[in-house]
Amino acid sequence: MGARYYLSDEAGRSVEATKVTVIMRGLRVALSLLMLLAASGVASACGDSAGPTGDIGQGGGRIGLPCTDDSECAGAKCGSISGGNSTERVCTLPCTSDADCSNFSLARKCGVLDGGERGCTHGCPNGALICIDGVPTACSVAGDSHCAECGCPADMVCKPDVGCEKKHGVGEPCKDDFDCNTTNCSTFAHVCRVPVGQSCTIGNCDRCLSTGDGWSYCSRSCDSDFSCNGSRCIGGIDTGYFCTPGCKGFSDPACHGKCTQISNAPGQYCDCSECSVDEPLRELGQVCSLNSQCKSGSCYHFVKEVGYCSVDCSAGSGCEANLACVSVPCAPGETSTCGTKCLPLCATLKCEFPASCRTLQKAGSGSVEVCDLHREDGASCTTDAACLSGACVQTRCAAAGPLDNGMPCKLPTDCKSSNCNNGTCRGTALIGDACQTQYDCAAGGCCSTKKCGTGC
Repeated sequence: MGARYYLSDEAGRSVEATKVTVIMRGLRVALSLLMLLAASGVASACGDSAGPTGDIGQGGGRIGLPCTDDSECAGAKCGSISGGNSTERVCTLPCTSDADCSNFSLARKCGVLDGGERGCTHGCPNGALICIDGVPTACSVAGDSHCAECGCPADMVCKPDVGCEKKHGVGEPCKDDFDCNTTNCSTFAHVCRVPVGQSCTIGNCDRCLSTGDGWSYCSRSCDSDFSCNGSRCIGGIDTGYFCTPGCKGFSDPACHGKCTQISNAPGQYCDCSECSVDEPLRELGQVCSLNSQCKSGSCYHFVKEVGYCSVDCSAGSGCEANLACVSVPCAPGETSTCGTKCLPLCATLKCEFPASCRTLQKAGSGSVEVCDLHREDGASCTTDAACLSGACVQTRCAAAGPLDNGMPCKLPTDCKSSNCNNGTCRGTALIGDACQTQYDCAAGGCCSTKKCGTGC
């Protein structure tokens, strides 16, 4: 005889039932329990992505998850973390140390939230949270001295370890465009100029274009349209690149000149060939690319590169403050960019690329660190004169004399091996011959067996 199954009816009486009926009743009970748990905000073991069962309790597995108000945090608090350009709100619980947060997989750190409250949160740096002595801290309470990580309001600029300062106005000192409320910092005088495109004079603009009818336009040197405040960066390697007014169609009445199609990009620019161009003459030590830009009439630079306004000098005379009279060695075959020159002191000025800080002999006695344009082996170059070795090979300064395998070359005579292959010195070893590097092999490559071979 098979097993008998009994269930209670609605009146509580025990009645006989089939096996299927019992199973169905059990499933309904289990489903009801699951629905009850879900309604109470308690997650099942596999139904909550917030983490281990330690999350369950106050906060109901919500700790560390995004929220908009306390009602979404199942008894916990919806905390705010803001500062800089970021704001977020997450479910959190009060804490005094990381140990209080160890059970929350999404918020294992005890951080400092808005208002200085301590609460469990995620690690740092992350959004408006920065690390201060290892503690996640909201930018809103970190203080201005952390503006390098948190940022500043739009009308202010960050001075690391100092704080947010008001951006500077026209004529005030600057290091870059971000320092100026005009977003135009002079590339040589390091003072704020009027915005690119605005009316100008020689006293408030690096390069002021004008016509006889009263129109003027503040230009500047540039490397892309992003430097030009909505205008176009136009020019060439030989002439330099400058911000230039754009125009809309070849008959644009706003164009003081000829509206011309840009040769290598969409759009037009206003070619004002008859405009007057006024540039303030530059002092000794200021950046230049042409002799005509300098009061001294001498720009110490190499072709197609920037340099410094300088002058020939002698011990104790010829140079101004923040400059030194030094003896610049002549590279082989060089005469025009060497001798005694006034150059900026590294101690008072950051060297402008491609210059670097080098120790040179003073014109009198002793030595000093100055910004010099001559380069060591391996540095980028455009001319032989820029290299201390006197050899610029494949845009890199090369050592004087025959070169080792692997070095850039122009001619076979540049290489110790007398084998210049596709601009690189290579050895003469053939398949099966000994090698140390791939450049030792005239054919194939250097295998792990230290022999030249193919397919290795």
